Amino acid sequence: MSLQTRITELVQAIAADIRDLRTRDGIGNVKAFGAKGDGTTNDTVAVQAAINASSIVYFPPGTYLCGALTHTAKTELRGVRGRSIIKAASTLTTAQALLSNSGAAYVDTDLRLDGLVFDGSNLGKNDASQTRLQALVRYTKASRVRVTRCHFRDYGYQLLGMRSCRDVLVWSCEVSGAGYAGTTANGGSAIWANQSDADLGRNIRVVDCYVHDNEWHGLHIGGMGAQVLNNTFENNKETHVFSTMQRGGANPALVTRDLVVSGNICRGLKRKDISAHGLELQCWGGLVSNNVVAECEHGGIAVERSRDVTVVGNTIRQFGTNPPTGGAYGGIDIYCTGTGTAATAHVNVSNNVIGMDAESGLNVAGIRVLNPGGDIPSNVTIHDNVLTGGAFTAGKIVKTAWDPTNCRHWNNRGAGDDRPYNGTLTVSATGVVTISGIPFTPQWVQITAFVTSTTAAQISLATLVAQVGTVGGVAYAVDGTNARASGPAALQAVVIKTPTGTDIAVGALDSFTADGFRINFTALTAPVVVRFTAHP
Repeated sequence: MSLQTRITELVQAIAADIRDLRTRDGIGNVKAFGAKGDGTTNDTVAVQAAINASSIVYFPPGTYLCGALTHTAKTELRGVRGRSIIKAASTLTTAQALLSNSGAAYVDTDLRLDGLVFDGSNLGKNDASQTRLQALVRYTKASRVRVTRCHFRDYGYQLLGMRSCRDVLVWSCEVSGAGYAGTTANGGSAIWANQSDADLGRNIRVVDCYVHDNEWHGLHIGGMGAQVLNNTFENNKETHVFSTMQRGGANPALVTRDLVVSGNICRGLKRKDISAHGLELQCWGGLVSNNVVAECEHGGIAVERSRDVTVVGNTIRQFGTNPPTGGAYGGIDIYCTGTGTAATAHVNVSNNVIGMDAESGLNVAGIRVLNPGGDIPSNVTIHDNVLTGGAFTAGKIVKTAWDPTNCRHWNNRGAGDDRPYNGTLTVSATGVVTISGIPFTPQWVQITAFVTSTTAAQISLATLVAQVGTVGGVAYAVDGTNARASGPAALQAVVIKTPTGTDIAVGALDSFTADGFRINFTALTAPVVVRFTAHP
């Protein structure tokens, strides 16, 4: 026997021993189970055998042509990033996923993917009947799922589906080429992480991913405690991030709660055949912060059928660039198509920068509050936003569904005269005092009044809210020793008393006018100074 032959046999023996050792230690190389990885041989049986036998399944660089695979519990599938490819065989039926768990409700745990490419072979991309109903990789009611450093691509429906899953991390993945490539959207969100029934998804995190060039939503997310952090969404055909408040009607068990969407870049939204915003949120309890939303053919950010949501610190540029005929969109749209518990309420929009360069033929607004069919949004506050550029042809702050008794907007720079107006006057006699010259019609006003004498420390404070020509709201008075609730039929703007309770000054809001308001003083024993801040 030649030395070369002996060396060859020795190397082969060592390789076999290594393969056997890996299998014995729970690490299975799919090639040790017969997989070829040549892109031609169907490796389904070999790969499934490795999954069934191993806690860690290693895919050396190569292309593994496979049909439907089952990801068993407590198993990690691992490859070399960008070089280990699991490719869908043409025999994969429309009712099958390339990889899925068994579907047992929260029995399948600790499912991990790392460094793999899942290639959908463009199956269903040109299927006008849109019959594919399974995600390329699909997990159902699984828990402790980790998907890291993977690439999902080129399939006619969803690429990564996680229905009613719990404790999920999708990190540093690329997701591209989902959905039917025709003109009609078919619901093939690139990443679909939502509830399918009363079992809510919980603690789903999508972090540091690149989601691009998909035919529908980049990410459809719901459940409880979801986080969408520091991702890049680019050139998707519908909403980059869409969260569903409810499925199956008004069932409160299916409400998305405590959603955080922060630090994402969302640009180049190319609408398909339905209206879409760069980000569209439906949730109870949510934070939308520090995102960049740019180049959207429809709107920027939408908050709909939601409550207790804060939209703060976002940058929104160039939206509404290709709306339907006659359509108008806002940089931020707050609206409601639901009623009762599904109505939009308690939304704070502040410190956002909304920019729109002048372009002819666009019908866009800065921030809008709308009611396309449902209860009027309530308790909406819009303040300290910056609206720049010259193309807000539909208005800068638009209030087509605005309840001035509980909604407020102020200090939005660049939005005309939206900044508060401050003034002072001295009142020396009873009767109606008219404050005029305010460069807008006030919707609410804050008043501080005090006597001019330096020996008297009595102060009156009130916040007055009313529609033009009406009176309503709540006020309170401070007399230097205690605070007393007040609220007669006429709204008290000024109530100053001596420490013993004697009236010094009593004035009630009479009405709002086109450029100011009126106060009727019914008692006045000493001159008072009235300082006010009027809000549009």
